[in-house]
Amino acid sequence: MAPSAGKVVDEAAEAARKEKQRQRQREALEARAAGAEFKKSKRSRKPLERRKFEARSKVSNRERRLKQKAAKQQKAKSAQAGPEVVVVPIFWKGVAEQRGRVLSACKDIEQLLLRSGRRVELDSGTKYTPGQKFAHWEHRGVKLRVEVGPREAERGCCTLARTFKPGLAAKRVEGIKLDEEALLLRRLADLEGMKVCTTREARTTRSRRDEQRYALC
Repeated sequence: MAPSAGKVVDEAAEAARKEKQRQRQREALEARAAGAEFKKSKRSRKPLERRKFEARSKVSNRERRLKQKAAKQQKAKSAQAGPEVVVVPIFWKGVAEQRGRVLSACKDIEQLLLRSGRRVELDSGTKYTPGQKFAHWEHRGVKLRVEVGPREAERGCCTLARTFKPGLAAKRVEGIKLDEEALLLRRLADLEGMKVCTTREARTTRSRRDEQRYALC
């Protein structure tokens, strides 16, 4: 068999290997002729196989760690580039006229916030209830939202909400007129600047029976 291109063959080592192979064959034939059973020598596991197995394991673990790290980075990146404000319409699914009026008001708010330079998303899907949408965006880290219901759409106003922690009640400002753009943006900025205050800090303005207070910075 001709050696492959680029591969250097040690002729002396190759000749020794072939001679050893022929010697083993002769021993096997002599043992079989004498009626003895020729047993192959038990070979231990090759270190090369073990090294290959360990190398495969290391590569798998390394690839898994890299995938996990990439997933975390992508999650953090999507959270940073996510919306600052979410607009949630509230309407009954079976009332088409009500839905159209509410969505029209929500789209006007979306355009207003986009013109102001904010990242905004209109969650107009009907698969989940408004409460489920609130919880979803709170856990996504979106703390500001605009709520528009049927009565608010008729009156031309909306409700602004600021959440502090998922699952806790949001601070709401109701009755904000849609045609008063400056007031809406100012109220939204005020809500964004709010912080959570303890009972002791808000004792002068709120009841001591409540566990947590919210106040403007």
